[in-house]
Amino acid sequence: MLYKNNYNQNEFPQKRPQHNSNFQQLIEIAAAKLGMNREFKAIKVCQAARQSLAALFPSQSQNYQVQSFQNGILKITANSAPAMQQLFTRQHQLIEELSQKTGEKISQIKITN
Repeated sequence: MLYKNNYNQNEFPQKRPQHNSNFQQLIEIAAAKLGMNREFKAIKVCQAARQSLAALFPSQSQNYQVQSFQNGILKITANSAPAMQQLFTRQHQLIEELSQKTGEKISQIKITN
């Protein structure tokens, strides 16, 4: 059976939030209640790092793989020595950008090959 609205459509405007921030806040609250706050923060930082690497190195983002984030240390693997050097020279910029994007304290980027 179809549900029929018993109210005037003008009484309840169909506005939906344009931002994902409300949803993200709900996820953060749920993660904290489930004791998964640390894991959620790590996922958030790693995802932001992937996006930032793609923006910093648009034609070479495939040279980098974000491994993990734990205790303020972001681990990234570079597939070659030149890629490692390139990331090493931009790591402070990346740390600052990620800290602003995520609100997390990133103390160091550990680059491995």
